[in-house]
Amino acid sequence: MKQVRKLVHRSPHRRVGYVVCTHVQSEPIEYESRLERDFVRIALLHPSIRRIVAQPIQIDIPGFGRYTPDYLLLDKNAQRYIVEVKSSVFVDKYEDKISAAKHQFDQNGMKFFLITDQHIEKRKQFASLVHRYSQSYYSSSARTEVMEKINSLRLPASVNEIVGRLSIPIEFIYYLIGHRYLQIDACNENGLIIDDKGQENGEVSIERWIGVATR
Repeated sequence: MKQVRKLVHRSPHRRVGYVVCTHVQSEPIEYESRLERDFVRIALLHPSIRRIVAQPIQIDIPGFGRYTPDYLLLDKNAQRYIVEVKSSVFVDKYEDKISAAKHQFDQNGMKFFLITDQHIEKRKQFASLVHRYSQSYYSSSARTEVMEKINSLRLPASVNEIVGRLSIPIEFIYYLIGHRYLQIDACNENGLIIDDKGQENGEVSIERWIGVATR
């Protein structure tokens, strides 16, 4: 699925740009705001996500006209997630339209999530650090050596515990998380490095990862 229109144009009123993450997908991911940028960085860290497409589809919603969601997430099982990213101050204004859109996508077998700054705020700093250090370079021998050390520990273990016990630079841990050599149980600095035996199907659900899972 391709995006329905180009997003990135120069604008004095909003932050637009691209998130580049070539170890996940070859094409850059466009965003129209800092909030969207932060969401994309968070979503990219989930080990199941295989592709993110900005403004992927346009639909007609009876009574509301045309609607274009912000993102499509595609996971390794070909499950499609439709995401609307919106500041919480505007949620009430668009509540009815968003509810109608969710119903329409649900009917078509696509999960729909509304993501606000309340979901993003507590995760964005960690995701930003991981994204930054994932642009670094480490040799395959260095990666193998560090992974052998980590795998010798009893997991799960916190990032800080691994850094302290093994004297591994935290920037290297961020790199390994960003490149999906390590799996973490939550997108924040207090997350635990886990193995494939600790979660259902070997991973944390996408809903929990981005903070919309119901308890």
